[in-house]
Amino acid sequence: MPDLTGSFEDVKGHNEALIRKMLEMSLYLAPWPAAPDIQTITDANGTNLVIPDVYKSVGMTSKDEGLSLTPSVDMSEVGAYGYGAAVRRDVTNRSLETSFTMLESGRLNFEVYHGIDLSGTTYTAAKREIKYNQPDRPESRYYRGLFIGKDGAGAGSIYHAEFTPKLIVTDVEPIQWSESDPVAYGVTMTADMDSAVGTSQRTFWAGPGVTPALLEAMNFELAA
Repeated sequence: MPDLTGSFEDVKGHNEALIRKMLEMSLYLAPWPAAPDIQTITDANGTNLVIPDVYKSVGMTSKDEGLSLTPSVDMSEVGAYGYGAAVRRDVTNRSLETSFTMLESGRLNFEVYHGIDLSGTTYTAAKREIKYNQPDRPESRYYRGLFIGKDGAGAGSIYHAEFTPKLIVTDVEPIQWSESDPVAYGVTMTADMDSAVGTSQRTFWAGPGVTPALLEAMNFELAA
């Protein structure tokens, strides 16, 4: 590859067309380990999304908070006498936390937030009531997560998705009752390694807007 030669404008390598915003978003959860592994999110033509029916949407989420994906890395360092900086560093662990706030009051969101199984909770029309007890020690409930964001529209639509094959709730936010704010269910979920799938996180860029020209601009090689 030849050296870059020219003015600063010629060599700076800036491309505003590669700046993405997730203007729309939908979050899905499914039972672990029964739900299928996600290997693709689009159909054969790469235009329509394809989501297994066992993956259920958590519905509307908080606009202000959106979806937070927070990775963290743990390092092991080796110091040497006479050297100020470490002479060797090794990554010992990489983890991912996802945080979002669910705005809809429904069974899936109750189950995720409270850590309970409501499959046996039934509604009697005459009574117009459901009830469930909060466990003293909620069980460890794992989920598969599929988080899809959308940028652009129509033929220019670009989907950015994160698949987390093994998620568990590790923190919850307080529920507030007020005149101005809805009852909302904020959760933090941590992605664990799924040995059967072979990863804790899989990333997708897809959709009709992901053209060969765009991929070349993103510095990816096209298959022969």
